[in-house]
Amino acid sequence: MEEKPDARYLLANERTYLAWMRTCLAFIVGGAALSQLGVEHRYAWLRALTVGLAVLGGIVMTPLVYRHWRVNERALRSDAPLPGHHLPSVFLALTLVIGAGLVALLALAR
Repeated sequence: MEEKPDARYLLANERTYLAWMRTCLAFIVGGAALSQLGVEHRYAWLRALTVGLAVLGGIVMTPLVYRHWRVNERALRSDAPLPGHHLPSVFLALTLVIGAGLVALLALAR
């Protein structure tokens, strides 16, 4: 008789997936909000770059997050070891680049 996986692990995997999806959505919405700010200065290209990275980062990361959830779900259901992943590193790099762009925008706006 096949043993079902512990529901707590499946639900924890789903909570993690939803948290990653909220982060992707926050990148997209944050980029859209930044594009609507009325701050005009000579470094408009920097704002466009920061907005583009935020929105594109959120869009690109969304299917990667889904794939990660699906792979973990399969591993949990088949009692296989969970695979390693680089998602936190990618999110960290994306957040640092966008944050640096925002700091530069604020510093150069004066």
